[in-house]
Amino acid sequence: MKYLKIYLVLAFAVTFAACGFQKNGDGENFDRFYTKFHKDSSFQIERIIFPLNGETSYLEPEGKQMKLWYAKEWIMQQSYDATDTLGYEQSMISVDSLVVDVIYDSATQGITRYFSLRDGKWYLTFYSDYNAVNPVFIEVEK
Repeated sequence: MKYLKIYLVLAFAVTFAACGFQKNGDGENFDRFYTKFHKDSSFQIERIIFPLNGETSYLEPEGKQMKLWYAKEWIMQQSYDATDTLGYEQSMISVDSLVVDVIYDSATQGITRYFSLRDGKWYLTFYSDYNAVNPVFIEVEK
């Protein structure tokens, strides 16, 4: 299952790279951008193209759905901590002016983010989250 996810992300990356974005060497350093993106909430909002295209996936009851994320509902993204004990892993794939960032656990939850280089600056251009259970449909015992 893990390799299937990585394969799908790579397929998306190659597809987007073929769209003719500018080369990575023509803009700001991605590592510096990525660090600042996760530390500075104002910078993060500036570097997201809203409404942000994406999707949200739950196993039940509605499954995968396309979603537009808006600035007013956006929750600050935190950086991945490789020392975290919750069992998350991260895979990053970079092709020209696109970086695909996948953070996931064994099979139940995770996120996929696409960062694209536009006019020399990096932006978050796609966000997808998945979770085995939609919290909206969890029944609370009374």
